[in-house]
Amino acid sequence: AHPVGACPGPHCFPRMASTCDLAAAVQEEVEALQAIYADDLTVRTGPAGLKCVVCVRAPSDAALELHVSLPPEYPATARPEVRVCEMDGTEARVAPLAAGLRESVAALPLGDPMVYDIVAKCSELWEGFVLDAAPTAAEAEGGSSADKAVDSSARLIRQWIWFIGFYTKSIRKAFCES
Repeated sequence: AHPVGACPGPHCFPRMASTCDLAAAVQEEVEALQAIYADDLTVRTGPAGLKCVVCVRAPSDAALELHVSLPPEYPATARPEVRVCEMDGTEARVAPLAAGLRESVAALPLGDPMVYDIVAKCSELWEGFVLDAAPTAAEAEGGSSADKAVDSSARLIRQWIWFIGFYTKSIRKAFCES
């Protein structure tokens, strides 16, 4: 296996090409996430793969940390592992949210990048969690339109990520064929 971003290129052996493709797909996904989340995203590389830590914020400015560990087999045959904690590192209060997020991750299809979908789902669950903690009529009304805005925004960003990945693959293919 090659470290992320260190694929030897078109001269890979055929058996290694899938490893290169996976590394390139993960690198593209991480670059897109860095563009979207900027200062709210930290990426670390370790022996078990990549780890992304995202600060997820609710409209009320309440925040939590989402830890997403990407094993070397991601996204082909393994899903990311997720951990959710409050900014002080405690997990007890957000345990129900974490359980719901893990169920969502288990339902995502293998083979496609899914970290953005995980972050979007965590944002949605966190927003609902925060609103449930202190519901008012105004917040409940705003929550439904906010959910629609999050869904619309998430769909647009997923399409944009797909387009960037498709465009990059097309350029790489054209370059390798020339």
